[in-house]
Amino acid sequence: MDLSCYVAPWALPREGIPIHLIWKHQTDYDHILVNHPKDIEITEYYNVKNHHIVKDGLVKIESLRSPGFFGFVLATKNIFDNLHIEKEFTISFIKDEKICLSKNLKAHYYRPKIEIIDCPEIITLSDGMDSSGLVKVTMKLWGFGKVSMSTEFNHGGGFEANPESLYRELVGRLLSVFRDMPHEEQKEHSIMINKDWLEREVQNYADKLNNGELPLDINEHDLDDFKDWIGQPENMDTLKIFLSRQMENILIDSLLFYFDRFPTDEVELRQGSPEVHIKHATENLQIRFHYRDSIQNEYEPIEVSLKINDERSNKRADTKIPIGIRWIKERIVPEEEEVCE
Repeated sequence: MDLSCYVAPWALPREGIPIHLIWKHQTDYDHILVNHPKDIEITEYYNVKNHHIVKDGLVKIESLRSPGFFGFVLATKNIFDNLHIEKEFTISFIKDEKICLSKNLKAHYYRPKIEIIDCPEIITLSDGMDSSGLVKVTMKLWGFGKVSMSTEFNHGGGFEANPESLYRELVGRLLSVFRDMPHEEQKEHSIMINKDWLEREVQNYADKLNNGELPLDINEHDLDDFKDWIGQPENMDTLKIFLSRQMENILIDSLLFYFDRFPTDEVELRQGSPEVHIKHATENLQIRFHYRDSIQNEYEPIEVSLKINDERSNKRADTKIPIGIRWIKERIVPEEEEVCE
């Protein structure tokens, strides 16, 4: 039996690996059996008219739509711990209850993994200090695939998401002027911003504000008045005009924020470079890093805990602490695609 087959070289967890087989049309067989491990599953069939799941891990291909070809997609059921797993599966052509041809093939799955290599155990807050190098974290990116990471902090009262810096800046400006919205002259800039993108971002931030998703460190004095103001439909157009004008100015004046979102070609910091605002006396700081891959698999978050020695004279002062991250990468090169003739 003249048979050729192809197995795609790799996939992420829960992502499908396409497999296909081609043979001469006159090949004589009764049915095809696909035997695979129970922790992976067939998620799609190609050119299969009828199939039957005999049991978990064993599928009987009873008939095809047209002769000489069939294929399927194999995916892991869950996210796995190892950086690379290899799954063997068998395709058998059956005639008169006997195997007339059998192929043993392998599917390779990879995942990214982030680990903390180094982090301070204690930091000291003091008046007039330079906080830019206070918290330096070394992270190692293992495995395969790009990652997108977000951060949340707990310095008493539970974990809170780290607001995107641009959003924090926009809300801060808005809260300071919403009672008497000024009509500022638009700056002239030599750099153009895509208007469609700007409109989408403005709508996104307007929706967040309208739904009450405000940074938790805003001025509480203005909070109630602002919620009443934003709840009035006639103020939405004013809000969008203000956000659009301010966002464009902030982006032009601080393009480094967007460069910080991509510290390496395989890592995106969804909220920009992380930073925590400490506004009250505290003895501990917990940082939790969430990360996911390019198909939105969410992996187990990683955490660090720091002791805080607070020597500030005003322990209620808003102290911003950037979290500096140094990346070490140790990547896996996927296996070559598997082709059999």
